[in-house]
Amino acid sequence: MDAPENHGDNVQAFCEFAQLLGCPETFGGHEVERWRAHILSHLGEQWPQDSGCSFCSKRRFDSDKYGGRARAAFHERSEHVWLHITRDGKVVEDLQPDYRLFKFMRDRGFIPERTLQGTFQYAVSLPNPDRPGELMAPPQLQSIYGDDEVVPYSSPGSQSAWRRY
Repeated sequence: MDAPENHGDNVQAFCEFAQLLGCPETFGGHEVERWRAHILSHLGEQWPQDSGCSFCSKRRFDSDKYGGRARAAFHERSEHVWLHITRDGKVVEDLQPDYRLFKFMRDRGFIPERTLQGTFQYAVSLPNPDRPGELMAPPQLQSIYGDDEVVPYSSPGSQSAWRRY
């Protein structure tokens, strides 16, 4: 994706943790730096070593790919997510669980274990291209947790929705 752009006040951005934490904060399309600082405040001003995108499964932001620099990986991630919101028109209902980021938050005490576990109940499943009519588990789950540790919830046609504990 391109570098983040300022889209002016015609775009209303939201906190990425609107569903997980119930954060009501909003931002104008020109407030990318304020938005980025706000997201980082939910992370205790710490950068995760590994995270994904809250809207697509196309990108993984692993600090190993950025010379071990977690800050650089997370900065790239925030640019990617910002563009989904401001350029692609993504809304809160489009959010998908970023299990790598949520695990980071749990490990540092920013969310309790029950909140992390609650996100598994509402994991968005994808159509299986090899088996029409069947759904696959979200791709990020198996890369973090073993297959025997996670049983994702899915229902055809459901949207992302998580419970806050």
